[in-house]
Amino acid sequence: MNIFKNIRLKGNASLPVFFICVFVSLVFWILYSLNKNYVYPVTYTVTLQNTPFSKQVISEIPQQVNVTLRSRGFELFWYLIRNRERNLTVDLKKYSVNNEKLGISLQSEFRNQNQNRLKEMDVVTTLPDSVWLYLSSKYMKTVPVVTQFTYSIKKNFGLSGKVSIAPDSITISGEKSQLDGVNEIKTVATDYDNLDRDLKATLSLISPAGKVNLSQKEIKIHIPVEEFIEKKIPVVLNYSIHGSGKVILIPEKAELIIQVPLKRYEQLSADSFQVTVSAKRYLKEGQLAVELIHKPQGINVSSIVPSTVNYFIER
Repeated sequence: MNIFKNIRLKGNASLPVFFICVFVSLVFWILYSLNKNYVYPVTYTVTLQNTPFSKQVISEIPQQVNVTLRSRGFELFWYLIRNRERNLTVDLKKYSVNNEKLGISLQSEFRNQNQNRLKEMDVVTTLPDSVWLYLSSKYMKTVPVVTQFTYSIKKNFGLSGKVSIAPDSITISGEKSQLDGVNEIKTVATDYDNLDRDLKATLSLISPAGKVNLSQKEIKIHIPVEEFIEKKIPVVLNYSIHGSGKVILIPEKAELIIQVPLKRYEQLSADSFQVTVSAKRYLKEGQLAVELIHKPQGINVSSIVPSTVNYFIER
């Protein structure tokens, strides 16, 4: 029995040594193989970008280009690992697209976009090697932008100016038949609630159905919001009737109750407003209406006290 135990122990001790030898041999074989030169085909997806707004590509372009590379196995291996997203982007902004025909070398585009990665590689073939793009002019027209946003303002805050959008119109382009039915471009519907400060934001534009190109994809909006406080401003009232005696008003002053942005509180006085006494809005015998005819932008007038005055004519 002891003899058999000794034989079994010897067998078990030699098994790890055997696997170590196999592993070392495999590593050396891989290193030897990767040090050899290989030729390997790689497929790239072709995309165009920055097509001139006034032009459109009317010819078919290849969706893929096959590039055959030659290099050592090490370089090819790392190149394929690091470049899993293989996209060849042709930027037409670099070209003069005044004519209706444009020749593009795909091999040159590939080399330029991968020059840092191709130091240890050779480009054997590029299929197709080049392409011709045929372009035609687009039909263009300007249409207004229709905004679709709502907003609410927090208590004690208000608008300190006009809500603005920029731009308020854009240019669209495409086939005339596609553009004939497009008379406006709408923004994505958006809500802004309980604003308590200036809002500057961008709104995406909704592209119409069909092949309609927009000169831009979004617009900017500005909703000027500030904290408001109440202020009372006394104003002197005057009224005269041509050909009659002096008109005496009772009272001779009124008070404007306004909501004003905090930073403009000290700037406003009676001279900033125009108030008139009018008989056009006749209320009842012996009274005239007090009306506001001008106020600074961004100021809210809550009320005029009193809104009517008594009068009599001194003969």
